[in-house]
Amino acid sequence: NDEVVESLVGSSKATLVAERGEPGLRAAEAEVALMLISGAADPGGRYVAGLPAGALLDKRVIAALLETPGVYVVWLRARVETLAARVAADPADRPWLSGDLASAIEALRPPREAAFDRVAHLIVDVDDLTPPEVAYAIATAAGEDGPGRMGGGGWAGE
Repeated sequence: NDEVVESLVGSSKATLVAERGEPGLRAAEAEVALMLISGAADPGGRYVAGLPAGALLDKRVIAALLETPGVYVVWLRARVETLAARVAADPADRPWLSGDLASAIEALRPPREAAFDRVAHLIVDVDDLTPPEVAYAIATAAGEDGPGRMGGGGWAGE
């Protein structure tokens, strides 16, 4: 998603934030999310898209996720510590998150978690999973009837 946002605006996220502030970044992320949800990125096929978490703060994105046929939302949920470690590994990727990363991430969580909880068909807790394990969890759960939530390495259907 970062590459698509940067391609859409013609600059890096850091430059976008410097020029337009965080609201400008969130607006660009929402536009990318709406484009991906509408199928504009690949109108003839199926695809997996990683939506920017901040895009879910836009009511248009929430509505599109809830109303667009064929959309299956997976929330890759992680603890604050996991997210902070990932950001710290590449701080240039999220320059607006600085200082105490855990506190900055914690401050962003409540509205994002509420949005993801509203739209997610599946929740996978990824802290202790490898990428192949995450992919397997999604593939396995997506084959089940109806939405569900996966955490702690097991299936806990709704």
